[in-house]
Amino acid sequence: MQPPVISIKKNTNTVTASTAGELDLFADNDGLKTVDESGNITSVGGTTNLSNTPSATQVVIESSSGSDTTLAAAISSLAGVMSAADKTKLDGIQSGAEANVNADWNALSGDAQILNKPNLGVLALLDQVDTAQIVNHAVTNQELATMNANTVKGRLSGNGTAQDVAMSSLPISTATQTALDLKLEASDIANKVSSDTTGVTGADQITNMFSLTQAEYDLITPDSETFYLIVG
Repeated sequence: MQPPVISIKKNTNTVTASTAGELDLFADNDGLKTVDESGNITSVGGTTNLSNTPSATQVVIESSSGSDTTLAAAISSLAGVMSAADKTKLDGIQSGAEANVNADWNALSGDAQILNKPNLGVLALLDQVDTAQIVNHAVTNQELATMNANTVKGRLSGNGTAQDVAMSSLPISTATQTALDLKLEASDIANKVSSDTTGVTGADQITNMFSLTQAEYDLITPDSETFYLIVG
């Protein structure tokens, strides 16, 4: 008689020569068994411990009692495990990103808006840009090399071809010009003396001033309209 079993059988829990033909399949503590017509018991299989060894491109499934198998990385036509490269690419996709959003240069909000757009100047306003327009609107080193020293490119008035305008010819604001008009010329500063005698009886207006030593002062005849500064 066999050890106690959990059987998938026709009508008996016992395997003997006389009943072997009635038992197709049973399992005991050692695994799944079959019984032939003569009562011979044959192991069909048993237990195994599984483990895995992952790499960047595949996962090896290892069996403690059988053959190992390898799960390759998935490709476009076959399922498989995710490779390290694909995981890195997936992590780099921003949450909520959509592949079907078309950017719109003129969009002011929404997914289609382009942020931090550069200022492309007058060329960006044109539907078509040809060679002549690039020459007229693009500032190149070749153009700058032909400019005269101390000039800017432009026109003081009217429309037309850009000219080299001297820095000294550039206009200034009315307020700046008014302030400059109140200043003395450098050549006049040394000769002009501010002397207002209005309301002072008997005072003489000073029209000149200079400095000199005491010895030099003693040699001249002072006048009432000159201010003398003794130094030294």
